[in-house]
Amino acid sequence: MHFINKDSFPESPIALLAKLNIEHRPDWKLYNQARLSKEKPLPKKPVAAWLNEGIRLPLKKLFLKNCGYCGIHSDTGHDAEVDHHFPISKDVEGDFIFDWDNYVWSCHSCNSMKRSKYPLLNPCSANEMSNLFFHSTDGRYLCDSLAPKELKIKLQFTIQHTNINGKNRPARRRLIYRNLNENHLSGLKIAYDLYLVECDANGPYSEEALTKLNYFEEKKDRLLELIKSGDYLHLIKHTINTFLKETYKNLPFTFDQLLEESKYLDE
Repeated sequence: MHFINKDSFPESPIALLAKLNIEHRPDWKLYNQARLSKEKPLPKKPVAAWLNEGIRLPLKKLFLKNCGYCGIHSDTGHDAEVDHHFPISKDVEGDFIFDWDNYVWSCHSCNSMKRSKYPLLNPCSANEMSNLFFHSTDGRYLCDSLAPKELKIKLQFTIQHTNINGKNRPARRRLIYRNLNENHLSGLKIAYDLYLVECDANGPYSEEALTKLNYFEEKKDRLLELIKSGDYLHLIKHTINTFLKETYKNLPFTFDQLLEESKYLDE
């Protein structure tokens, strides 16, 4: 679970949501109030207008087709859903039903477990995510020891009601993290260092330098394949960017550049 920055996303469908809010919020407010008062018969359940592709597609792109809770690839069909972080069933006034900030892209499994549970950790909260860290030894997400008590409680609730640390998620994340560090990033560093040595010794267009550059590109292609596989891309993004910031700044790419080159979001 990593921070998803909605503020920097240029394709937020704010105008569409405002229109849908005007059209459908009154019906949802009436329905929720009738349901909570156990009115019989209930009014007809309103339209789930957030399933509009104008909302689903940008949300899917923002979350890189990954579940915001557990991180697995969640693209289309029944395994990709728009979750209301603050549940519809608790939203008596309908204030957050068409609120972009309340949407989380979720896999079916996590959304089914969560249902109307609240409060859970919100991947779009910078404060909450700053207190969470990836435990690379076993692949779980844990709270910092100095995190506020309420956040620790939220994490435990999130663990109970999503697959953030459930099923095979931690084991799979641990393997991806180890493979990314030990094979892809370390190999790319060595390959690029060799290329730079040849550039200094013989020039960037020498046969020796071009051979080393080709070797580097082959290793980068393997990393692109990992990105195209689609799972745990926010963990991969965080790991690559941390490596570039703290370990080796010379690599001529960022995660965002790799993502664009992979055409993963175009498929």
